[in-house]
Amino acid sequence: MIIYYWIMRKIDTNKQQAIQQAVYDLVTADGLTNLSMSKIADSAHVSPATIYIYYADKKDLLSQMYMAVKSSLDQGLMETINHGVDVTSKLKLALLHFAKFYEKHPKEILFMWTMLHNSTEVSEEANAFCRQRAAVVVELISTAIREELLITSDILELQALTFGSLSDYLQNGGTNIDVFVDHIVDRLID
Repeated sequence: MIIYYWIMRKIDTNKQQAIQQAVYDLVTADGLTNLSMSKIADSAHVSPATIYIYYADKKDLLSQMYMAVKSSLDQGLMETINHGVDVTSKLKLALLHFAKFYEKHPKEILFMWTMLHNSTEVSEEANAFCRQRAAVVVELISTAIREELLITSDILELQALTFGSLSDYLQNGGTNIDVFVDHIVDRLID
């Protein structure tokens, strides 16, 4: 009887979007500290049971959202990068692609970074999916390392110097993105 009722429930995309927006808002405000289905439901103005129509549990919710944000972020990335003529210009294009998405979706980017740094909160499937999607940028950076173009070969340091710096710049209201990206890449190139 319960299974029949669940199957017959109509999917309400407005409620699903409200749930997702609530997660973005709560993660932006408080990180993952004390994030619960009941807080999400309160923030989304739905009953906790409504969340379970769309998601099996909190890990499923966070996993699906993580994969969706990563997919949105990476949409068109390969085409964008391929407009570059060399590794340096491709790196600049990748950073500009990220910046454009960040400008339109700052809470989604913060959510994605939070999940990236709290990988146990999402499924292995979501982590694997996001690693696979990141392969384009990882390969670009690996090429720059192999060609000895960068001031460091430490991936975490490179992430902090590129996407971390750009995130901070945008989060603090930076507007001259093209110039800032040029500065980032110029500082990275040996």
